This record gives sequence, structure tokens and C-alpha cells, in this order.
Amino acid sequence: MKTSVPIRFATFCTSLNRSHPGDLIAVLFTPENYQAQSVSTIIQQVNQNVLLINESDYDASGEAIDLFKLNYLEAGDTPAEYPYGYLAPSNMGTQT
Repeated sequence: MKTSVPIRFATFCTSLNRSHPGDLIAVLFTPENYQAQSVSTIIQQVNQNVLLINESDYDASGEAIDLFKLNYLEAGDTPAEYPYGYLAPSNMGTQT
């Protein structure tokens, strides 16, 4: 007999975008940013299996998302762990 296990998907518009390249990395370097804390708390509470994060600055190295995971998502009383990730270039502001 097969047993189904539900998979929860979520998308989150974080508004973790900044005015200048590198600003987001500087913000996420320490776990003290109120906005990032609020976003991570909601993500931790929803506890989805697959998460799509929107409205975050793109950095080709992936340092910003690594810092967000380390200092925010995987921290606190209910850490959220996402062992896999995919980082795509932004199409925001690009003509279609």
C-alpha cells in the first residue's frame, strides 16, 4: 500500500532588495536586521518543503542567500533548513 506524504510549496516576496550592489550582503552578514528576522520568522512558522523567494537582490556568488540561510532561516527556536537551492538572475525591470 502506498502512503502519500503531502509536499508544501510556498512563495514569499521578501522585499530584501537594496539600492546598491553588495548592500544586501552587508545587511545579512549579522543576524540583527529586523526585516530579515521578520521574513525568516514567517518562513519558519509556515514550515513549507519547497520555498520560492522573490524580491531579493541577485548576487551571482550566492553569498546573500547563504548568509540569509545561516544567520536567519537556520537560527532561532524553529530553524528551517533548505539543503538545496537554485539562484536565477532577476528579470525585474526587463522588457518582455
